[in-house]
Amino acid sequence: MYDKKITILLATYNGAAFLEEQLSSFANQSWKNIDLIVSDDGSSDNTLEIIDTWKKSWSKGSFEIIQGPRAGHAENFRYLIQAVSDKKTYVAFSDQDDIWHRDKLEVAMNKLISMGEDTPVMYCGRTRLVDVDGNPTGLSLT
Repeated sequence: MYDKKITILLATYNGAAFLEEQLSSFANQSWKNIDLIVSDDGSSDNTLEIIDTWKKSWSKGSFEIIQGPRAGHAENFRYLIQAVSDKKTYVAFSDQDDIWHRDKLEVAMNKLISMGEDTPVMYCGRTRLVDVDGNPTGLSLT
């Protein structure tokens, strides 16, 4: 089971303030086989520099940076899903300001795989809301 690949699709736009902590949470995932595709939608801050630095040290799989469509976040995610060439990978979506618990992908994969590999499934988790200092303030509605 643990040899299955997950591809994280990360849409960015001027997200430099969040990326170090977020990418660190991806690197610290208990799941070992993770590819990452980042689509930047025309950032003018140092988002691209941060992403490029992480690409050079990424050791869990491949790390690809692509230029986004520059048409907003929804189009950027549509663009990302079209960039996935491996049809056998599991896909996880991430906004640029997410911080993931260490076992986020492992919990999701355990549930998905338990449904059977020939069954179309989707896994969604609730969002824990935090303030600027990282203190929990509640959960998303769904």
